[in-house]
Amino acid sequence: MIAVLLMLSAAHAQEVDGFTELRAQAVVGVDSPFPATFVERFRPRVRIKLHERARFVGVAEVGALQGWIGAQELRQVIDVQALEFEPPSADASSPIGALRVDFERNHFIGYATIDRAFVEVNLSAVDLKIGRQALNWGSGYGVNPSDPFPEVLVTEPWRPRAGVHAVRGDIPFGDLSGMTLIAGVDDRIRHPRLAMRTTVNRWGTDFSVVGAWRPEASEGVVGVDVKGTAIVGYWVEGVVRVREGGEVAEEVVIGVDYSFPILESLLLTAQYYRNGLGEPQPGLLALTAEREPFAPPFSGRDYLLVTGTLGISPSWSLSTLWLQQLGDGSAFSVSSVSWSASQRWDVSLSAQVPVALNGAGEFKPFLGDSPLAEFDAAVPDATVILWTRYNF
Repeated sequence: MIAVLLMLSAAHAQEVDGFTELRAQAVVGVDSPFPATFVERFRPRVRIKLHERARFVGVAEVGALQGWIGAQELRQVIDVQALEFEPPSADASSPIGALRVDFERNHFIGYATIDRAFVEVNLSAVDLKIGRQALNWGSGYGVNPSDPFPEVLVTEPWRPRAGVHAVRGDIPFGDLSGMTLIAGVDDRIRHPRLAMRTTVNRWGTDFSVVGAWRPEASEGVVGVDVKGTAIVGYWVEGVVRVREGGEVAEEVVIGVDYSFPILESLLLTAQYYRNGLGEPQPGLLALTAEREPFAPPFSGRDYLLVTGTLGISPSWSLSTLWLQQLGDGSAFSVSSVSWSASQRWDVSLSAQVPVALNGAGEFKPFLGDSPLAEFDAAVPDATVILWTRYNF
């Protein structure tokens, strides 16, 4: 908390913006006398000019959480059943160790952190960012195989990307072409990650070559990323993963979108995702331990994503998302209604529902016949979220 206050005080007479946010979540199908969660967040950003060509950017976050917390419910089941618990980094073959839950991070009541803290330096030949920053690239919708620091946020649009300790250099080749080089390290300052992306724009299309390297696991990633428009918007993002021992696997997304002149607009998106490292029917692999860097975000092999966004008026919109695991028939649905009350204030109401067309699957596992049966009461059948954010 002291670090947050120091950062804010240092920003006196400098540029300050950010947002404050409230979120209420109600979960359905859990064994709890009060199945609801409330989250409050305050996230200011400061930008301080250090030199004509350099500035500091810092983002603090102060938050609190009350009510039903999934990780706490799982911990209670473990304690009541006297089950042997392995930490997330343990062998995923252990039924309890396989739960992708970080209890130390999830059972908080309040917190304060510095989520971004980096210096931007603009030189004649290169733009540098040094420090904890957000890193992301790729053209795929929600899933980016070429991203060296992947996150999937399609079901959590309110959550900013996690910060990464890194040095990033952007070298322009022109207005629309250039190269990006990244050297990053995990939060424990133990595992380095190197990445490169070169982009050339031709015929209104971005053509990129990407590569990444994780030395501690001797894993390399090479691939391409193409995005353009030909009647419809389209993108192809794919990589080949080469691991120690000669293991090779592909990871690819192929997608299209098109906007129709209906009301304000109707935007439809369809995307196929292929995870060559996945299993056709992963079952309880959906609960595997925390993902390694560069690891695909899902446990299955083939997925179809379909989204639609209808702008009813300048202030109101409807959206829906369907993510289908093609191997086991499980799916995840998110439907939302959003209201822009002003240029600074947004409100949305959404429902997230896991579906199992064949009885069970990755997104809705059936635990009744497994060693994890007691966890059924802590796994929601649906989640309803009321979210509001004010930007200042």
